[in-house]
Amino acid sequence: MPRHLENTMNPAQYSVVEVTSGDQLKHHYRLRYRVFCKEKGFEPPAQAPDGLERDSYDSVATPFLVRRHRPEGEPDYPATVRWLPGRIKPLPIEAICQASFPLDPHGDYTAELSRFIIRDSCLQERFNIFRALARHFYHYSRARDTRYLLLLIQPALLRILHYRDVHAKPFSTPVQFRGTRIPCYIDLAMHGGRWAGDAETPRCEPKLHQAALSPPSGVRPKFNETCSKDVQP
Repeated sequence: MPRHLENTMNPAQYSVVEVTSGDQLKHHYRLRYRVFCKEKGFEPPAQAPDGLERDSYDSVATPFLVRRHRPEGEPDYPATVRWLPGRIKPLPIEAICQASFPLDPHGDYTAELSRFIIRDSCLQERFNIFRALARHFYHYSRARDTRYLLLLIQPALLRILHYRDVHAKPFSTPVQFRGTRIPCYIDLAMHGGRWAGDAETPRCEPKLHQAALSPPSGVRPKFNETCSKDVQP
């Protein structure tokens, strides 16, 4: 493993929790303020005088926190992200990226992950944080019959995802939005248990992926439509 991806933390020390309480929601907004407004300067701090960064999508988004488990003390949340269902028009990625999408971004089998943030002080732990997020959103998406995830991500994150055998597929040229960002989508049917931590679940071959991009009209693509147990990982 490359040294920059090594981590001394056990990945089992991380879990992803859906925000369900007012205190957790404040953690989510406060972490966004800390990173977006203070550390990165993406948003002016004056827009969030209470130290809680929000925007118009929050009323329809489901926020999540990555929790680092500690034997004692208050819960520590080093990362956060939010889930937006495809029915939202326009999605954040549409408002930023003027490109042709390879699938219907507003299908009920599509969602977007946005406002993904890791504290600067915890970047060295990002490898295991990504593993926890990948496992969580595989199961979360499957439970909602959501197959495609849209993301607008940094080139460095795209390289890490590919290193972890996560097939985030760019569908447009990079855009300049808070630095260079690449519009991508992930077909969860290609990953099976590899993203979920189950080595026995077979992975779809990439050649099957292209045929799944344009399902017949009126047909809702399922998680396992293009996966075959005869395909070996």
